[in-house]
Amino acid sequence: MQDDVFKTEQRPPRQDDPCKKLLKIILSGVPIGFLFGMAFDKAKVNVPKTITDTFLFKNAIMMKMFLAATAVGLLIIAALETLGVAKRVSKGPRAFGLGLMKGYGLNVIGGLLLGAGMVLCGSCPGTVFAQIGAGVPNAWFTLLGGFIGVLLFGIIHKVLRGVLPDFERCGEKRSVDGMLGWTYMRAAGVFAAALAAVVLLLELLVPWKDDVERVFNLPVGGYIMWGGDPTALAWSPVAAGILIGLLQLFAMLSNKTPLGMSSGYVTVMGYLLSPIPDVDVVLPAFKGFKGVSHLWQVFVAIGVGLGAFASSKLSDATSSMLPESPSVALAICGGALQLLGARLAGGCTSGHGISGMAQLSLPSIVTVCCMFAAAITTAWLAFGI
Repeated sequence: MQDDVFKTEQRPPRQDDPCKKLLKIILSGVPIGFLFGMAFDKAKVNVPKTITDTFLFKNAIMMKMFLAATAVGLLIIAALETLGVAKRVSKGPRAFGLGLMKGYGLNVIGGLLLGAGMVLCGSCPGTVFAQIGAGVPNAWFTLLGGFIGVLLFGIIHKVLRGVLPDFERCGEKRSVDGMLGWTYMRAAGVFAAALAAVVLLLELLVPWKDDVERVFNLPVGGYIMWGGDPTALAWSPVAAGILIGLLQLFAMLSNKTPLGMSSGYVTVMGYLLSPIPDVDVVLPAFKGFKGVSHLWQVFVAIGVGLGAFASSKLSDATSSMLPESPSVALAICGGALQLLGARLAGGCTSGHGISGMAQLSLPSIVTVCCMFAAAITTAWLAFGI
């Protein structure tokens, strides 16, 4: 009895208050998304014609923003890891589980579907929210198609996991710096400099103001309509890309993960399907995407829409000036293809592209290369011939 007095009371492990955790997610996700969406709209990357014309080699807006964001993200994420503040959370390769497609099979297949879908709907999993915020016609149908694609992924995931034991199995994470035997910081500096050089060359060859005039079908020198102030209609895509790259700092510090968008679709679909009895058994792909911690990308997406809405209202570019959008059928089909591809590959143009490339992840590089190859091929077959 005497010994019992001195025994330490066993207490259950402390659990975070879900309401406080949700509030933290909202307060970090929405502002980051707001600036993300504003950058999309200011660079006019949320205009479907901008994305389609990128792969027809008619403008370089998207490419400049993408490369600038990746270059800045490279330096930020590498610095955070070097200083011990945050670690890379890059993705491992995703196996198809059959024949030659075992190692990076789903990265290849997913990247191809993602690229084709992007061209058909003139969007990507993140920019669709900026399109909705800016009032781009048929953007809601692209979003609908995205959820159809996620549902298709859930069905395919269930079927193929039962047939191919290695389907979706992630292999060892591999990075470019690891393959070269360099430090991450050294590799980041070299590759960021190379990307910056490409952006500078593109800007010298194709000035961004000329690209914006082509997107809106303005006459050469059409900026005179805005008193010669190009920022009244759009921003330089390089400036928008730098802003997106800087957002990696806040994403890594607040949520310990870089920017990404496609997992948010899975989270929402998981909640929508949750009332179905035994849904976790029927569609196990959505099982791991429940709980407060998975809502961060959802609130980032909400912020993207709000940021694009605010940006469009403060811009001299009215909705009547927007080029023609893809049809309802193309919007739905393209949205479905790109989200099916993104989930097969385990990431989208943000997760594998801007963030994965910034982490020098080899699976992300494979996915992005396949995405660009399919996007260029689809663009020329569908719109360029």
